[in-house]
Amino acid sequence: MSPPVRPRFHAASAALSRFSAHPLQAHERGMLLVRALASDARQWYLLYVPRDLALDAAPLVVVHGAARDAVELATWAVPVAEAYGVALIAPIFGLERHGRFQDFGRPGGRGRADEALDAMLAQVWMLTHRNPKPVRLLGHGAGADFALRYAALRPGHVARLALCHPRRLLLPETAAQTSDDPSQVLLAPADRGQLGAFVSLPIRVWTGEVLPDERDRRPGDALDDGRGPYLKLSARAWSAAMHDTARELGVRVDIACHGVPGADGRLATSVSNGVLSHATVFLLG
Repeated sequence: MSPPVRPRFHAASAALSRFSAHPLQAHERGMLLVRALASDARQWYLLYVPRDLALDAAPLVVVHGAARDAVELATWAVPVAEAYGVALIAPIFGLERHGRFQDFGRPGGRGRADEALDAMLAQVWMLTHRNPKPVRLLGHGAGADFALRYAALRPGHVARLALCHPRRLLLPETAAQTSDDPSQVLLAPADRGQLGAFVSLPIRVWTGEVLPDERDRRPGDALDDGRGPYLKLSARAWSAAMHDTARELGVRVDIACHGVPGADGRLATSVSNGVLSHATVFLLG
């Protein structure tokens, strides 16, 4: 396996290949490319395919936060993708088209962010001549909120889920019975089988919030995201509700939360304090 390398941006090859329906060329491997969907020229994403792409390796998908720092996140992840021989996909959800991408977009918007990611994955399978398989999904900040909702509605598309400093941990439908706040409920999965597949996913959460039970639900935690007030559910309360749902459904659960003292939720801090490293080891190790 080739040693990790620094990502190389190649604007010319990105412009030439962004609408291509052909496999990546040899010279495009080992480059962090900017591509657009063939079906939507304004929907961009970053793609890195290592020189030695493992035949059966699930790709790593990293979703940026509200700062729209997709380039910084993907650049950090390139050596990891190269070392493990996996393709790296980093969606770019621009503010104009996907102002609330973590909620998949507002009604009447310019397309749903989850459907955009579906199209990116389909295009990468075609470009790399690989059969579709569940991805290793990492979200940071608002990207963690997106990743959680995406996994809840498409558990068969996700192999492992890492949430780094999520802004809002939402519950699946049946776990809402443990909460008196309906705003905490995810879009309901289609059936109990899909719900069971979601709560049985290997999930890790890294958060800078205080974890003791006394801060799980307090009036002082009331927030407002523009759609009305809600109570912020702590990582511990969310994990407990997910475990309760797993027991109700009779499925195994592999969910754990890690407190990160002093973390401010910024991407640079998550790099320096090792949160992203721990997340990628969990996803790929």
